[in-house]
Amino acid sequence: MTSIRNQRSTVLAALAIIATTGLVGCGSSAASPTPSETEASVSQARETQAPVTQAPETEAPETQAPVTQAPVSSAPAASSAAPVTLDATIGKPSDAATQLADTTAEFQEYMSKRVQELGADCTQQVSVTVDRFWQTGLATGSVGGCDNAQALWFQDEASGQWKEYGYQSVDPCSEIEAKGVPASASVTGLVCTDEGSTTPVPYPGTAA
Repeated sequence: MTSIRNQRSTVLAALAIIATTGLVGCGSSAASPTPSETEASVSQARETQAPVTQAPETEAPETQAPVTQAPVSSAPAASSAAPVTLDATIGKPSDAATQLADTTAEFQEYMSKRVQELGADCTQQVSVTVDRFWQTGLATGSVGGCDNAQALWFQDEASGQWKEYGYQSVDPCSEIEAKGVPASASVTGLVCTDEGSTTPVPYPGTAA
């Protein structure tokens, strides 16, 4: 009897050891995942990981200093309608070139001959003064010597030659026109009288 009990105890102990070993093996199997399970878990963790959002890089706009261009200033061109103011006195032919340097060569030549003509007909000292000159072919001044008079010089529209209109009073518009004075002479301030009137009006008159 004792022997049978001992055998039974031995068997039970052996069964207990086997059961315990099986439990341990099962516990170890549950606690330690296989390599394939580990890789799957890591892959799933990567897929479920929230993406890292990177703020877009904002480039500050380049600030370029405005190019400031200096204003181009140009002197106004001299208008051919504006007269050249002179203070010229021609007493002898050689004075024309120096006294009338701001005029044209044609006008200088004309004045040189004009002073020579005046001196030939007068025993007194003659002189010609020029106070204004227009590049359009007009000039004003006076003639002194034997016959003193205000003078208007103009270029003949047909021939281009310089001529003189001398006056001591206001002449009729028709008389001035007959001497070939162009209508453009109105810029000089020349006045005249219309036919049948004694009231001075700007040349060439109201009837022109």
